[in-house]
Amino acid sequence: TSQPTSKRIGGDLVVGNNDQVFYRGNDGLMQTYYWNGTWNHAHVDVSTSGFPISSNLASIAIGENNELFYRGTDNKLHHMFWDPSHPDKFWNGWVHEILDDIAPTGPATAWKVAGDIVVGHNNQVFYRGNDGRLQTYYYNSSGWNHDWVGSASSSNFIDVANGSMAINEDNNVFYRDQTSDYLK
Repeated sequence: TSQPTSKRIGGDLVVGNNDQVFYRGNDGLMQTYYWNGTWNHAHVDVSTSGFPISSNLASIAIGENNELFYRGTDNKLHHMFWDPSHPDKFWNGWVHEILDDIAPTGPATAWKVAGDIVVGHNNQVFYRGNDGRLQTYYYNSSGWNHDWVGSASSSNFIDVANGSMAINEDNNVFYRDQTSDYLK
């Protein structure tokens, strides 16, 4: 069946709970297909200006409860989750926030996303920062927090190639080293 251009996949796609599929549409915005007796399509992000997703590969990751994390075209880390009771919800209960605007630490450009994003247990997010280092966002009772993984002198520099990171169920992150091409 021919689909309208607005429903076509224009980048990454991920599959969450109950086989709900999320993807970057040709319009650059987050879209979904979900089963409710039949397959249904919807834009998760229906704002007029939108929060466009980067066209780089590995720009979308999915966490627990179908929480979405993605690299925006602004290279910031965006978070979308469904909560129909949230005061800041937009279409159909989806909430959007930019984690970089909530919990920035360190040099203003260092924490921007410049590579893969992976999500582990408790929706802990790991990514390659603009400085090439492994960085993380994690949530606790005080809200979202940002940190670098390892010390400032550590050699946690990740290759810029797409697909350079992976994570297991224990939040152990494996990545291709930027200088040696070795797995760390």
